[in-house]
Amino acid sequence: MGRKKAAEAVVAAAGVNFWTLEEPTLWYAVGLLALQVVGREVFKRYGPFKSDAALFAHQLCSMVCIAHCAFWGVYYWFGEANTIEDRLYGPSVGALVIGKVNLAFQFYDLVATVFIGRLCKVEMIVHHALATVMCYFLMRDCYVHYYAIFFLGISEVSSVPLVFVDVFKFFPDVAASFEGVNNLLRISFALIFMVVRVLYWPIVAARHLFDTFGSVQAGTVHDVGVVGFFTACNLALTFMQWYWGYLIVRAATKMLSGGKKDSKIKKQ
Repeated sequence: MGRKKAAEAVVAAAGVNFWTLEEPTLWYAVGLLALQVVGREVFKRYGPFKSDAALFAHQLCSMVCIAHCAFWGVYYWFGEANTIEDRLYGPSVGALVIGKVNLAFQFYDLVATVFIGRLCKVEMIVHHALATVMCYFLMRDCYVHYYAIFFLGISEVSSVPLVFVDVFKFFPDVAASFEGVNNLLRISFALIFMVVRVLYWPIVAARHLFDTFGSVQAGTVHDVGVVGFFTACNLALTFMQWYWGYLIVRAATKMLSGGKKDSKIKKQ
C-alpha cells in the first residue's frame, strides 16, 4: 500500500479528511473564537479578571486546547515505530487528532495575538504562523506523524501549569490571594519543563534529524522543501527550549537567593 493510500485508510478510520482541511478543524477554531468573545464579555462583568477580560478569556481557550493536545499526546506516544519509514511516513490517528486541534488552535491564537495588546508581539505572530504551516504539511503529506505526537502533544504537558502561572502573572491581585498555589504551579511548571523540553525534547529531536539524514541517504525523501523546512524548525525550536530552560534556571536561582522573579520567562 502506498503512502498516500495508507494515510487515507487511517484518515477514513478516524473519520477525517485532511486532504481538504475538512470542516471540523475550522469549526474548532470558530468555537474557540466564539468562546473568546463570549468569555471576554462575561469576565468584563463578573469575577476578578475585569482589568483585562480578553486576556483571561484567551488563557481559558488556550487551556482547552493545550489540555486536549497533552492528553492525546500521552495516550498515543508510547506506540511502536521501529523503522525510519514508520517514524517519518507512518500514518497515525493520534497525530491527526492532535494535528487538527493544534491547527485550529494556531489559527485562533494567531488572530487573538493580533488583537490582544499584551500578546501582540512579532515573535509570537511568527511562532503561530510557522506552527500553522507545520501542522498543515504534516497532515497534507502524512509526514512525521510519529514525531508530531511528541512535539505537538507530549511537549504541551509542561504548558498545562504554565497557563495558570501566566494567569497569576497577568493578574497580580489574584496571585496575591493564592500565593501558595501560585508557587506550587511555578515549581511544577519548572520541573516538568526541564524534564520534558530541556532533557527529553533534544533526544527526540536528534532522532528526527538522524531519521531525516537516513531518509536523504536512502533517497526516500518525499519533498526536499518540506523536509528542509521541518529540519530547520527542529533545530530552531530545540535551541529555543534550551534558551527558555536557561531563563527558568536563572529565575529559580534569583528566587532562591532572594532576588526578584525573572520577567523574561514567557509562554512558549
